[in-house]
Amino acid sequence: MNAFPSMLIYRILFGIMLCGGAIGCTCDENVECPPLTQNSINFLERMIEHGDTINYVNADSEMIQFYGKNFWFTLDNLQPCKAKETFKCNCDYPCQSTGEVSYRNDSTTETLSYSIREEWYKGKMTYSVISLFLFDWSTSYMNPEQPGYYSSEDTLFATIQIDGHTYHNVRKMSLDTTAEYLTDNLVWRTYFSVNDGLIAFMKRPSQKLYVRQ
Repeated sequence: MNAFPSMLIYRILFGIMLCGGAIGCTCDENVECPPLTQNSINFLERMIEHGDTINYVNADSEMIQFYGKNFWFTLDNLQPCKAKETFKCNCDYPCQSTGEVSYRNDSTTETLSYSIREEWYKGKMTYSVISLFLFDWSTSYMNPEQPGYYSSEDTLFATIQIDGHTYHNVRKMSLDTTAEYLTDNLVWRTYFSVNDGLIAFMKRPSQKLYVRQ
């Protein structure tokens, strides 16, 4: 009996097992992820229009200033396929497009930033999220074109006046400051809208309201 066919089959099977095991295979294919939608780009551009320097002032004329604007967002991009546990590649998975506008001040770096993330799957956007970061505060808003989700600690105002100015679709978000892990937070309340960004915030322990000028 000729052992050559048996050896060939053995080598093929061994190669398949090797590729599907701990070593894995290299995926040369890519998933094409779309750029940010125009709505998301419009949001970032509105945040940019606040200027290179943003001042928030309280009733005692105390000011917190943010500067050093940084801005970026993804264009069309190719993201590599992931290796499956078998010898094939997995290109059937979501990809993400992102963008960000960020500022800093004298105390730390990037102490105020807005980011937006869209997830795409098979050419369709499955969700979009806006995130706000302010000192030790962070929160996210699902689906910016919709009212979104908010907790019992949050209030949505169709119209609200702050420091003599009228704003629309503003979300007031508050931390439960009785929670032990939040007792040292610098920020405990924010006023945010998709059209205007961060309008105002309250700091602790002073409980003073700082409003964008």
